[in-house]
Amino acid sequence: MAYWTMGVGVPIKNNSFRFGTKKETTLNGSAAAAQKVINVDNTSPTIANLLKSGDRFSVGPNSSSQSETGLIDSVSVAEITAQGNLTYSYADEDPITFTGTLLPEAWTVSGSLTPYGISYYGVGSGKDDDYCIYGLGAGSGYFEQQIAKFAGLSVLEASTKYRGGGYFADGNSVGDFSIYDDTPGSAFLTVALNGGGWAARTATGTTSATPEVCYVRIESTGVGLIGADCLFLEHAVGTDDAANGVYTFDEYPVLGSVAVETRETEIETQLLNNTLAVFDPFNSQGKEIKHTVTAEFGFCAQTFMDNLTKLQRWQRKGNLLTLHTGLDNIPPVLYGKMYITNRRKDFYDVTRSSFTFTFKEV
Repeated sequence: MAYWTMGVGVPIKNNSFRFGTKKETTLNGSAAAAQKVINVDNTSPTIANLLKSGDRFSVGPNSSSQSETGLIDSVSVAEITAQGNLTYSYADEDPITFTGTLLPEAWTVSGSLTPYGISYYGVGSGKDDDYCIYGLGAGSGYFEQQIAKFAGLSVLEASTKYRGGGYFADGNSVGDFSIYDDTPGSAFLTVALNGGGWAARTATGTTSATPEVCYVRIESTGVGLIGADCLFLEHAVGTDDAANGVYTFDEYPVLGSVAVETRETEIETQLLNNTLAVFDPFNSQGKEIKHTVTAEFGFCAQTFMDNLTKLQRWQRKGNLLTLHTGLDNIPPVLYGKMYITNRRKDFYDVTRSSFTFTFKEV
């Protein structure tokens, strides 16, 4: 069993590529009942870059307050073909909403890279959990996300060692997972992607003395697909392991004390006819499953408590922490908050203590 590790996390949105992009627009022309082809006002990003077969659309309400949902069979430049006929008729400029799985939410695409879309993998498919991944397509280009500044300040600390990475499968592709701290010129942290199956890959790098922005990129120069999941970026400033970009625990949990609880974002509602309805706030893009990890630590050295306290100070400043446990069937990295409760000093050696550790993914 390896030691757990923890850092101060830089929040990468949609870091597991679980959610596609939602687009709201209007019809371009009328759509009659019983027809399948629907023309839309196609502002950027265009539907051809957002949607693929099997994605969901919702059209209406029309002038009679009628609306319906359906699945997409095919997509062209400014129209979709539904898998089934429309039930009602709609007029020009009636609203239509798409829930796409081709382009991941919060990410943009550049170059000739062709998105492959969100896929769901179960046990035995090459991953060790049942979380979705994103196939990043073929060709040259990159997926990019700019992590916004807070109150005019960079989200990155100056002259600081960071560790970044994720879970990748890149087949015969060639590319990089890169982090930039200025308008992309040269990356301060790069994880090489040069072929292989699903595996955790990490690298470290040091920011400049005056970091301006934070760009996260997955760059491809090959012809094969790149799969990505559970991206992260973290530092460990103030701890004994600051030079490594992540703090490594030097204590193990008490044997048999580790527990993992899961919670889902779907809402169950009891209807008047005593049936159970389930509301999915993410429009069937996949349940959002969060985890809470608890463990007991016993007779721990004061230095261990000091390091956890320093990470907790970053948390009190509004930062999320990252936790890597290596436990089966949960994501390789969790973003969340740490709680230390029920702390007890040892009777014979007051420099040592026991406590309950709780980490709640957010």
